[in-house]
Amino acid sequence: MGGCAFIREHLSLALKSQAGEKVDLSFTVRYSNTEINGGGANEQNEISSADSRLKYSVQYSPIPISGLTTTNTDEALAGYLVNPFVATSDNQRQQLRKNFNMLGSFGWYIIDNLRFQSDFGLDHRIEQDYRYYGRSTYYSRNRPSADNQGLPALVYSDRKRESFRNANTINYDFNNFLSEDHNLKLLLGQEMIITRDNEETSEIQGFPKDFAFETTRKLTTQGTPQSVDNFYRPDDKLLSFFGRVNYDYKSKYLVTATFRADGSSKFLDDNRWGYSVSYTTLTLPTMCRLYSFVFAVTITNNYF
Repeated sequence: MGGCAFIREHLSLALKSQAGEKVDLSFTVRYSNTEINGGGANEQNEISSADSRLKYSVQYSPIPISGLTTTNTDEALAGYLVNPFVATSDNQRQQLRKNFNMLGSFGWYIIDNLRFQSDFGLDHRIEQDYRYYGRSTYYSRNRPSADNQGLPALVYSDRKRESFRNANTINYDFNNFLSEDHNLKLLLGQEMIITRDNEETSEIQGFPKDFAFETTRKLTTQGTPQSVDNFYRPDDKLLSFFGRVNYDYKSKYLVTATFRADGSSKFLDDNRWGYSVSYTTLTLPTMCRLYSFVFAVTITNNYF
């Protein structure tokens, strides 16, 4: 489709270091810049499907036909089919997305068989969306006030989202206290995720009739501001505590038990915390000729 393009730039860096016999570090940085141009399937999320470019490409007649075309050279004239190229340019859109992500981890063997692990992550995302409505669009002919109807309009949104995550776990292997036939491992952990989200949407109407998409995007002061919506989503905070025990006997009989508690700021105090308990047993009998048997039982209980 005319005016469509997709461009993405990506950069990543990963570092890993063994700071000592008991300490290891890792760090990863990723950056991506994406640009999407073109109206695409805009009408799927529009107020009306009257701006469908497919309709114009099928029904538009390049020769005069009574009742369908007009001798008026203004292609944006309401009540007639629009040239598909004009319909495409009048429904232009540009989306800009930038994403910056950092991941890091710190591992430390405090003593034999006891390991502490800390992971953190930061994600910063910016999304900008420019939606242009030319003179031939349903929006331009119906949405603005009478003084601005039939003139180009622009809807612009700017969204910023930040997310921070930190997880800390400690693992212990009890093999020093058990015989070779028995293996027991314990994991305890805590996780925290904080998300902030803000979106600002501006609606500008009444641009001069000869303003195309690029002109309206760069000269927004030439239009009439209609509305500004600055929406701050409440902070999304999630705090979790979890534990897991793994036991096996001669690597044939396995038992796993887990417990998890999650508290979310999305819920009121009485329903803020949820608890989950899971218990799993697995038996692997000895192979007998061509047959193998696996018996597994899993019991999961959730308490909210």
